[in-house]
Amino acid sequence: MKRRVAFQVALTTTMLVLVLGAVSVITIAAYLNGRFTADDLSTQILKQSIQRVDQRVDSLFHTAITQSNVHKNLIESQSLDASNQPDLATSFPEALLAHPELSYLSFTSQTTGEYCHATRNEKGELRIRRVKREGKQFQIRDYRRVEDSWELVKDATPGRDTRERPWYQAAKNAGEQFWTETYLFLGEDGTPEAPGVTLATPVYAKDRNLVGVLTADINFTALSKFLKQLKVGKNGQAFIIELRGNGERRLIAHANDQILTRAIKSEKGKTTYRAVSVQMAKDRLVRSFASQLPKSIDRADGHEVHKLAFDSAGESYLGGYNLLQKSQRAPWVIGLTLPEEEVVGSINRANRIAILIAIVSGLIVIVVAVYLSKRIAKAINKLVDETEEIAQFRLEPKE
Repeated sequence: MKRRVAFQVALTTTMLVLVLGAVSVITIAAYLNGRFTADDLSTQILKQSIQRVDQRVDSLFHTAITQSNVHKNLIESQSLDASNQPDLATSFPEALLAHPELSYLSFTSQTTGEYCHATRNEKGELRIRRVKREGKQFQIRDYRRVEDSWELVKDATPGRDTRERPWYQAAKNAGEQFWTETYLFLGEDGTPEAPGVTLATPVYAKDRNLVGVLTADINFTALSKFLKQLKVGKNGQAFIIELRGNGERRLIAHANDQILTRAIKSEKGKTTYRAVSVQMAKDRLVRSFASQLPKSIDRADGHEVHKLAFDSAGESYLGGYNLLQKSQRAPWVIGLTLPEEEVVGSINRANRIAILIAIVSGLIVIVVAVYLSKRIAKAINKLVDETEEIAQFRLEPKE
């Protein structure tokens, strides 16, 4: 009797182990496949978004470089007289109209310090400033475009010698095109508007004497608008961080351009504006993301992406970052954040359903296995009994 019970238990156990093993393998495989799919999906979302931002920034750089080279070649070939401010005041606005990405074009003469620029304000209106030397002082004249003519709106002295500006000195000393670090551009009322960057281009005569310096400026307001329109999954976001020479990490572009500056009031009640470091950003996700960045950031090969994970306000997020592909132009980091639930949520739900199905299936299989093992054991036990009777020559006819 004990032998028959042991056989039944062994048979049942064997069937259960095989069935449960198969169910477990299938469940684990489904889970691992789900995690792999989620990881691959998040990588593709982050990678494609970073590539789009990189291409947009590179397009802005390319426009500034191309337009600067056009004016440089015109001046060096004497097709454009750099000493003739009316000529510059005609050429610069036309270039701004042709390239909405640019916000500012200028030229400063090395010999006289005279200066001319054309700019586009936040309303898209064009302005011209012409700075002429009047003895030892500089006369400032500002014009605005009214239909097809230019109307004088400001006539004042003294003006500042533009040759003393850092970007001028940097281009002069470098002897080649020079990108500044970002700084706050001033509006018409002198109030900082948004971060921007300047490309300074030295212009030389045939004898290699410096004629002056051209500039082309990119205002990041348009770049922030692009980031606002960029879809990173359903609820993700993109932003750009500048790695400055002094070690500061500054937030320079964000879907909400209002958080790129902060107002500081002095004891006398005067308000000044400052750029914002990532640690001071009014976006908790940016702060949490920045806290996970390594001290040294290397550029990933091609359009690959460095991934990281972090928690903020009790929620889990995925992050991705990479330096601009042409990082020699500017050490900027493109950052992305994406709610983890958005990527793995549906996969986790599918995994939970699969596990539930596996458990229910396992229970059904256990019941079936026990039932079958009993049936099989009963048949085998009957066969054993009959075999033993035959061995003992107890042969009785069956009714």
